[in-house]
Amino acid sequence: MRRILALLLALACVIALMAGCAPADEGKQPDGSTDKSGDTAETNSGETNETNEGTEETDDDYVVFPANYLFNSTQSGVTDTTYNGGQNGQNLILETLFAKDTDTMEYVPRLAKELDISDDGLVYTVTLNDATFHDGSKVTADDVVFSYNYAAKASSNSSFLSTVVGYDEVAAGTADSVSGIQALDEKTVQFTLSTSDATFMRPLSHSHFSILPQAAFEGMDWADIRTCDFWSHPIGSGPYYISETHYPDYIELSRYDGYYGEPAGVEKVILRYYTDMESVNAAIAAGEVHWCRDTGYEDAINISNQNSDVEVILSDSLYCRYLTVNATGRAEDGQYHPGMTNARVRQALNMLIDKQAICNLYGESATPLSTMVNPNVADYNSDIPLFERNVEKAVEILEEENFDFTMPVRLYTYYTDQVAVDVLDIIVQNFADGGVEAEYYIDGSNGAYIFSAGNFDLMYGAYSVPFASDLYDLYHDDRYVSEDMKPTLKERYTDLQYQWKTTLDPVQQKAIVDQLQYNGMEDMLCIPLYTMSSVTVINSGHFQGFPAHSTDWMSMYDPHTERWQILP
Repeated sequence: MRRILALLLALACVIALMAGCAPADEGKQPDGSTDKSGDTAETNSGETNETNEGTEETDDDYVVFPANYLFNSTQSGVTDTTYNGGQNGQNLILETLFAKDTDTMEYVPRLAKELDISDDGLVYTVTLNDATFHDGSKVTADDVVFSYNYAAKASSNSSFLSTVVGYDEVAAGTADSVSGIQALDEKTVQFTLSTSDATFMRPLSHSHFSILPQAAFEGMDWADIRTCDFWSHPIGSGPYYISETHYPDYIELSRYDGYYGEPAGVEKVILRYYTDMESVNAAIAAGEVHWCRDTGYEDAINISNQNSDVEVILSDSLYCRYLTVNATGRAEDGQYHPGMTNARVRQALNMLIDKQAICNLYGESATPLSTMVNPNVADYNSDIPLFERNVEKAVEILEEENFDFTMPVRLYTYYTDQVAVDVLDIIVQNFADGGVEAEYYIDGSNGAYIFSAGNFDLMYGAYSVPFASDLYDLYHDDRYVSEDMKPTLKERYTDLQYQWKTTLDPVQQKAIVDQLQYNGMEDMLCIPLYTMSSVTVINSGHFQGFPAHSTDWMSMYDPHTERWQILP
């Protein structure tokens, strides 16, 4: 039988980094109507103070978020949402078809009203809500088709559409539109896939696929859209519209009374620019910024100690830090350690590392990893014991495998911060506990050469994804293995990941992710170190209702603007 997701209306928007504050727009909605209150949207005092190249509100009837990636330095406007929309607040202005509800971890509708998925999982039929853009024009299926065709050409995440019929031709430049995306009528859009795709709700929810008003780009070449005048004052269909701008200092957003869903609980949002995170942290501590997702854990705790209204929230994520092993058997400079091609040696090196000591550098926000998957999430293979360091067993294995203790293991990272140095110092000492000499190199400017030359044995890096199976992308990166290992990688990782993506059965998906973790433990081509929780700080003395979420879903989550509330 056909499976129908008739989903209740929900708000959606993704917020993230930057900007200031300003006077309002005489109570006018962008379509020319007045605010429902009938009052002008001025500050309580009716006066403003010029500060920080912008203006300073004189009341507290708004919330402020930092948005340091919002502005496009090449134009007086915001960045094109297909380029950097997931982190920048555009989703208060621009809508997607669906969003991820971080309360239930289910997808909920935004512009979509209903979703019908065929029995074979190949046809997704989306019925739209009765929504309007901020200029009062209707959101239609043609707008949706236009927006996805643009994203297929311009988005850095266009490959999310790779299973849609006709995407390959657009990617190859032999077609101008994706044939598998069609408007059936004014309110209905159909996506036809070449194979079932367990991840297809991602492009239906990701901010890079926000719905744009086609009429705003009439007669324009695809290549000109990114830098056109539209982005100086973008028009969307989200719960907020741009009511005031002062680039590059701030953008003021006002609640859109024509919004199709439940109205936002806060009338105004100020997106304010700061030059660096130190400035953001100081503003949070001073009560001038009311929410931020990108503050480090230690900084967040310091801020909460300075301001008792600031709450620190940790959210589990699939973010991981790891060591990629150079298992190619070569290095351009000839200093390759031969032990790296031996799976048992790699397992022993994993056992030597005191992962808890590394986690202690991050306080409560870090957790040691046994596999690439966070042990606190449902996708973790619970049959695999939690990691315990075992120096004695590691040394025993290394001796059995005739490991060359006289040749140093070379560690490399492209991170240049002090914590990265501290992590590598711990690993060097841990290896020394097992008689393994190690040395490390830090180079944030010449990483491409290091990668291609293979002048490292272990490379310290990070990865973050919304799906646990994607963590094993790192295992079928054949740049770091020898030729004779490549067929094994395909069988043990690439093929399994394809099976995960093309089945819609959650039981089968869990079994596949479990197997990927077993394979990863055996091969240890990446040595998992630790995961870090996403850190959110919120001034809960001024503002409440913003759901905590992990960075895994930062481009897709529903912040429930209808729940937002400014406290007296």
